[in-house]
Amino acid sequence: MAESKIPRSFALEAFDRILNIDAPIIQDTSIQKENLISIFPSSGSSLNQHGEINFIIETCDQYLLLHKSYIYLEASLTKLDSTALNEADEVTLSNNAPMFLFDRATYSMDGMQVENVIDPGRASLMKGLLTYSSTMNKQNTFGWILETKDIMTYKINKYTKNIKGNLTFCIPLTHIFGFSECYNRIIYGRKHQLSLYRSPENKNSITSSDPTKFTAKMTINKLQWIIPKIMPSLEMQNKLLNLFESNKLVQMPFISRQFESYNIPNGNREFTWKLGTKYDKIKYIVLSFQTARDNNYLNAAKFDNCGLEEIYVELNSERYPYECLKFDFDKFNAVQQYNFAKEIQK
Repeated sequence: MAESKIPRSFALEAFDRILNIDAPIIQDTSIQKENLISIFPSSGSSLNQHGEINFIIETCDQYLLLHKSYIYLEASLTKLDSTALNEADEVTLSNNAPMFLFDRATYSMDGMQVENVIDPGRASLMKGLLTYSSTMNKQNTFGWILETKDIMTYKINKYTKNIKGNLTFCIPLTHIFGFSECYNRIIYGRKHQLSLYRSPENKNSITSSDPTKFTAKMTINKLQWIIPKIMPSLEMQNKLLNLFESNKLVQMPFISRQFESYNIPNGNREFTWKLGTKYDKIKYIVLSFQTARDNNYLNAAKFDNCGLEEIYVELNSERYPYECLKFDFDKFNAVQQYNFAKEIQK
């Protein structure tokens, strides 16, 4: 009879996991409590007019966890005359609708701009399509519902029939900024400013089966920045204060996001797009195309292949990849591009 031996590493793992029944209970007491604070727009901010909406936290004795903060938004989806939509109106929200309400989003610390995202609707949409799992679809708080077959009927039932156009969203700051996604530790004693620039149009947030018949608008009723406030234990407070008093440099590494758009003249089969960047190193370049999908109810959350045949990037005189990436959408051939897209999820 053959005898097999269990590797020692596996045996030790099994002991720790299921056999060590008298192991002591380890309780983390480094945090006394965690609460949420609400930051309202500064005076003079208009929620539904083109302009800047500022949330300001003055320098204070607080441990804040921006990584888990979010924007709370209440809004109404109605006809243009502010009357209620009905189920026969084939108009509803596009995917990522709340973010299309803003032209730009910036975050600053101590008066220094950390990150500036132009067109956060499309920027966060492109990032999300490449990194969010399929389970994120319809199971989130920020209006993320992918464009699939019969999705308009589903969304009309959800937004018009069930909740009568009364919308509420919690938009994680990680959905908008690379800083809040990458830096997941507390920040102490700093001045923070979050600025959202309201778009003059609502049409990118809304999709219609026929814009000549069905139109709507989205009105913001309430907007807050909700941030977890951490209360460390006394022991941890002393350690942190000693660290701050030592004037030791605290590094905050993160991957910033930059968005640019370019209008391609009609009839052009070839074009060169010169991109500038203020950062030392580029990790990813994500490219997408849209045709006639800006401020016209024709679903700004969908992209078009535009018959693209080949593409490459030239960075510091070096081409990536060495050979052009080639496409053949008629034959459903974009497997290399799909392979590149998977790399972003790692």
